[in-house]
Amino acid sequence: MSKIILQPCANLIAQSNFRNTIENSVSLRKVLPFVTPEEAKELRKFYPSGKLQVWGVQPRNGLNEKKWTRITRGDIALFSKNKTIFTTGIVTLTLHNKALAEALWGNSDIGDTWEYIYFLTDIKTTDIAVRRINKAARYNAVDKQIQGFNVLDEEKSQRVLKALKMPAGAPVNEVSKKRFLEVERRLSKLTGTNVKVLVDMRVEQQYLKQLLFRDKHIGTCGICNKVYPVSLLRASHIKKRSKCILKERINRNIVMPMCIMGCDGLYEEGYISVRKGKVVNMKKTPVTEAVNSLLSSLTGNKCSFYNESTKAFFDWHYKEHFKSPSPPQEPKK
Repeated sequence: MSKIILQPCANLIAQSNFRNTIENSVSLRKVLPFVTPEEAKELRKFYPSGKLQVWGVQPRNGLNEKKWTRITRGDIALFSKNKTIFTTGIVTLTLHNKALAEALWGNSDIGDTWEYIYFLTDIKTTDIAVRRINKAARYNAVDKQIQGFNVLDEEKSQRVLKALKMPAGAPVNEVSKKRFLEVERRLSKLTGTNVKVLVDMRVEQQYLKQLLFRDKHIGTCGICNKVYPVSLLRASHIKKRSKCILKERINRNIVMPMCIMGCDGLYEEGYISVRKGKVVNMKKTPVTEAVNSLLSSLTGNKCSFYNESTKAFFDWHYKEHFKSPSPPQEPKK
């Protein structure tokens, strides 16, 4: 579950840092000289555009360090000033890196720097009274402004997320397994596109999506392997839903994350498939220059969702779309 990070940002130095690395994004190239190859790989995955947002906190004699170590991917940072939450963001990565902090923000008036770093995505401008946060967290002084960096425990975070009507990783209105099975039984007996059928199908899709993305705000597309906010990912059927029997429809392995940036559509339409664990170009027509560019970037990618539990579904998709007169492009060995 996502935790809440309370991040005061009221003084002049904090406001300057905010403008430099949150309001105005930072070039990935500026960061790369200060990180390890593995960290660079992670950053490229999270920020394929080459632009990122980043924040850091000072050691404060180890006090902030202890709080910072509790931050994990998917936690939500709330930036505050004047008793208002004015910006939110979702954590992608944390780094302890003094040299990078000095390059980004310099040193404070006491000689330290903001070396306990966290990178962010999904930055949003908000206007939320801090009073609502304090009340949800059950603090005594509800009108008090946020004065220090803090990471709330899961219980307090859950109450704050609920009060602000923010997703805690899973859909706000979760679907129980019991209701899901009831819906599937009805769907197996009904045909057509009447309202009742469509409502039940949405319940089914919501349930499968929460199985995939529970407790997550960001996820990885199984085709392009790029990281996106969950809002840009779909719980896509590996085998076409209309061709699935009931047993297959309620199998959690029937879906995988695919991004709406192109992968979901290309797979659905049969332009790509997965063969022996890798993405293959199915040589479908018609194609355009834009489609060919996407296909070239995807062909040969390893699909992390290919395993013994999903193999039969991928094999069905491959055979279903293997109708082109020219053979599909097999993945490189």
